[in-house]
Amino acid sequence: MFKMFRGTTSIQRRLAVILLGVSIPLILALYYVQNLSTATITRHVEEINAMRIAETAGGIRDILNRIFMATNMFISDKQMIRALDTEDPFDIEKLYTYYNVIDRLQYVFFLNERYAVGIRDRYGNTYVSDLSRVELSKPLVESLLQSRPEDPTLTIMDSFRWSLVTFRTAKGEDKTFILLRRMLFNPDTAGRLGMAVMLVPFAYIEELLARQEGVFEIAGGDGNPLFATPPAPAERTGEVTEYLLSPSDWTLRYWKQNELVEKQLYWFRVSTYFAIGVVIVLLVVLGAFVLNEIRKVLLQIRALSRQLVQQHPSADLGAGIRTDQRIAELSQTLQQLVHNLNTARKNYEAAAHEKKKLEMQILQQQINPHFLLNTLNTFRWMADARNQRRLGSLLLALSHLLRQQIYHDHSHWTVDEEIEYLTRYIEIQRARYGEAFEVSIAADPSCRGRMILKMLVQPLVENCFEHAFHGRSRGVVRIAFRAEEGGGMRITVEDDGVGFGGAAAPRKDRQSIGLDNVQSRLRLHYGEEARLETENMPGGGARVTIVIPGSEPAHEHPDRG
Repeated sequence: MFKMFRGTTSIQRRLAVILLGVSIPLILALYYVQNLSTATITRHVEEINAMRIAETAGGIRDILNRIFMATNMFISDKQMIRALDTEDPFDIEKLYTYYNVIDRLQYVFFLNERYAVGIRDRYGNTYVSDLSRVELSKPLVESLLQSRPEDPTLTIMDSFRWSLVTFRTAKGEDKTFILLRRMLFNPDTAGRLGMAVMLVPFAYIEELLARQEGVFEIAGGDGNPLFATPPAPAERTGEVTEYLLSPSDWTLRYWKQNELVEKQLYWFRVSTYFAIGVVIVLLVVLGAFVLNEIRKVLLQIRALSRQLVQQHPSADLGAGIRTDQRIAELSQTLQQLVHNLNTARKNYEAAAHEKKKLEMQILQQQINPHFLLNTLNTFRWMADARNQRRLGSLLLALSHLLRQQIYHDHSHWTVDEEIEYLTRYIEIQRARYGEAFEVSIAADPSCRGRMILKMLVQPLVENCFEHAFHGRSRGVVRIAFRAEEGGGMRITVEDDGVGFGGAAAPRKDRQSIGLDNVQSRLRLHYGEEARLETENMPGGGARVTIVIPGSEPAHEHPDRG
């Protein structure tokens, strides 16, 4: 049954099956990606269109709001209220107030000078602004003021009406304007002061709608259309979306044009199907070419493998194979591989021998420190036997220091362990420099169990003995571990020595190295919040302060029974 999958030909068949098995999922994946991309692009296009239409509706609201807010100046300006209440139509102050307030509208509400204003007071007197900007005639605007002068539907709570009007301009062109008719009331007495009309070209809104694709319609409060873009209502299709155009009672209606999106996606689909077809053709051609080349290579590799089995590794494996340069290169590679294998075997044997030597050296190095500690303990027992208690104590302290450095392989320990280490170290230093040196160590109970860097304070104490007390037979060192708010800790080391920058002391470079080492360890383990501060004491001596932040990383610590 499986005979067809044997030999060189079977390898080609297997490769053909693999190629087919890869091609079909690849084509299906491309088709799925194409459909997914189409849906994603459609969704994003619809979202972008919705955002753009909402932005357009917002722009229309902004225009209407500026018109409405402009008429608010007629009732918010006290001089305007007095002017409306003045009966004399030729009063200079009345006319000046009209002119000044109307002229200010273009600067306050960015109306770009293309607007017209007409005012009628409660005495029937009318005033019309300069109409040259909108190319309308004065009698036309006055007729708007005289129509329905006492409209009973206009109250102080509902004092305005919006509409679209079309007038013939001085140039003989028909232009549409936004008309805001507003009854003016005294804000204090609620009495009628008159009426104002404001005309702004509808072209502002037309320009906003012209920037967008689709069908738009602006309907009034009664639902009847005031303005619409092509096509006719009977030809409109698609989902409609409405946007309220406050402060007016108008509504902007937008018909989504799915045909536009489909038209844009048509060429995307065509290009995707073309790409899938090209991929299929390339896979077929490439598969046929690869299978043919593999057949040639397999035949030559079989011949080469026979030579490799029959000949010595140093022989020329490609002597009988010259038909393909790649096979000749393969034969050279095989020769080099055999040579490398022999070399690697020899290197492995040498490395194994060297490893045994290193293991013996490591065992020997482990024995030496242990022997040194046992020897120190023997010296201490001999000193105790001869009542040399001081010498025995020093040997015990030195043994403790060496044991902590050799066997305590953790980077952190507790403050109590640091104090114990310092006590042993100070005992040795006092034996070296004299018992007249006094050292005191104080620690808050809350600090004693806290983890700190191993041997963090020892370099600072060493600086006191090595540098601060140079040439002196006595001195005082005070070490304190204090808790701070927020879980932090402050460590201070004070002495009554020469201070920083004082009398010359030997090995200043080592003093600097010790402080730099402590500061580097602080930054490495605690970050930039940790600090090392140095200062001279007012009465003489120096103080070194280490500030450790409250938050610190967790560190391993050996269990203590």
